[in-house]
Order: sequence, then structure tokens, then C-alpha cells
Amino acid sequence: MSSREELVRERLLAELSTLRERHDALRAQVGKLQGQRGLPDDSPVRRSKKNNTPLGQADRDAIEAFFNSSEDDFTKEFNEGQGRLQRTELLDGLTMPSRGG
Repeated sequence: MSSREELVRERLLAELSTLRERHDALRAQVGKLQGQRGLPDDSPVRRSKKNNTPLGQADRDAIEAFFNSSEDDFTKEFNEGQGRLQRTELLDGLTMPSRGG
């Protein structure tokens, strides 16, 4: 894999991680608002809140399998929170202007 492809892959993984965090935060906000409205426990929103995701178990298993089956060392280390590249460093590098000019 070329360095350009690796950079694109790193950016996509960082974006996916950011989207997951934003999604979780939005789901929490929606849950609080709907909890204040007193939705019944069997409503779709309440059911998904119990699972902490709108995805079913099969969807979650498929996503997990996709990332776990990667032979890529970067993905494996990134998913395990190991390796030389930390998520916050990557995001800061992508979102902040360069200091060199």
C-alpha cells in the first residue's frame, strides 16, 4: 500500500471514529428528550436506547467482523488503542492548520 493510500485510510478511520462518537452523543440527546416525553418502553427509540445503538445485533456483528478480520497492522493497532498513532493526534493534524506555513 502506498503512503498516499495509507494516509487516506488513516483519515477514513479517524472520520469513522469521530462519526461514531457524534452518533453516540446525538443518540444520548435524543434519548433524554424522548425520556422527558415519556415514550413507552417498547417504542423503537427506547429499544435502541437499551442496546445503545439503532443497529441490530447482526449489524453490529457484521461491522465488528469487518474490522476484526483486517490483516492490516495499522487497523489492528488503531482498534486496540495501541501503536504509534493516537486518534487525537491524527484528528488534530487533520483539523488544525499546519504550523509551518
